[in-house]
Amino acid sequence: MLKVSKCECGKIDMPDVNKCIDCGKPTAQDNVDGIGNILSYTVVEMPPEGFPAPLYLVMVGLSDNLKLLCRGSKNLTKIGAKVIVMQDEETFYCEEYRWLIILKKKFTPLFKFIINKFKPAGKQRVDDGL
Repeated sequence: MLKVSKCECGKIDMPDVNKCIDCGKPTAQDNVDGIGNILSYTVVEMPPEGFPAPLYLVMVGLSDNLKLLCRGSKNLTKIGAKVIVMQDEETFYCEEYRWLIILKKKFTPLFKFIINKFKPAGKQRVDDGL
């Protein structure tokens, strides 16, 4: 689940904020499931220091017309593919939705190993209960 802010005017913001950036009214914190489709992607061959090369950035369309740029992989380059977006402390990343569900149902220990193995440099990914 990803945290968002929803305003009565209909605006949804991510990350969550206390006041709507459109109308200034207070917002309520809510969650979205993080399941979406790849809208676009790019490959950064010479990323900033601290990031692996090549760096895959994926634009994901979530529910409620939310769009999120997150880290991906070379396997996530099919426009329209169904993915799930997850978050650690500072990074949004996505994985193929079908692949994660299969692993979670049949190979939970392997799932946890893979998620932790492919964490961003110096970061610990959190198992979010998928």
